Amino acid sequence: MDNLNEGKLYDLKTLKGIEDRVKWFEDFYGEDIWSDLRKKNVKDCKLLLERIQQHDRVFIWLGNDASEYVWKCAVVDFLKDLNVDIYSIDWQNVFGYNVRGQEINLGYLSICNPENAFVAGQNFRVLAKNEKQNLIDEWNRILINNTDLRNLNNGTLEEGDISFFDEMLINRCNNEFQAGPRVVGFTLADMYFKFKSGGIGDFFLFERLEQLAEMGKLEIAELVYRKPDAANWFKVRFNN
Repeated sequence: MDNLNEGKLYDLKTLKGIEDRVKWFEDFYGEDIWSDLRKKNVKDCKLLLERIQQHDRVFIWLGNDASEYVWKCAVVDFLKDLNVDIYSIDWQNVFGYNVRGQEINLGYLSICNPENAFVAGQNFRVLAKNEKQNLIDEWNRILINNTDLRNLNNGTLEEGDISFFDEMLINRCNNEFQAGPRVVGFTLADMYFKFKSGGIGDFFLFERLEQLAEMGKLEIAELVYRKPDAANWFKVRFNN
């Protein structure tokens, strides 16, 4: 599924704006190797949603991560003219264990293993009319704003430009060179503990570190370009 926490968005019913979305990725990353797959997946999703009929029951597995939440808003809006019951997982009741054996609230599907997903599946509840309307209103607002980035901060959607996470990235740098993946990894952990959601993907953060270096805010050394679908390797520090 396309990550809707970054890039320009589009109308899911008409697909108006999908080319602008592809162009955004081309402009930000220099190329969009996933452009064909991105457009195919969106069209496949639209076709699946069009198969839903009056009085069907719809189960949405998406949770409290920015991309999953935005998709949830888009799907509920897509179905707004149908008389269907829409079920969503009550994620506050879904718990699992981290690598240290500590019980944690999971919050969203993309961090669930198969056992966690089974537990999540036991916690569906039907969305009330006002809950559906709130999601519809949210989707319309998101489309109007159409910002570069979207982040779910403890359940509240935030929107911003490509500099949204710069401070968190820079705070993980210092005067000594350290591996780029280390900076990105710690930044992702900071996002999880601060926002209680996944923040943004590592590909975005790697690219943004390079852009910050081009702007003179950071310095990069030992840059090695890997194949197009993998992150680049480099060391990074403050621009002393």
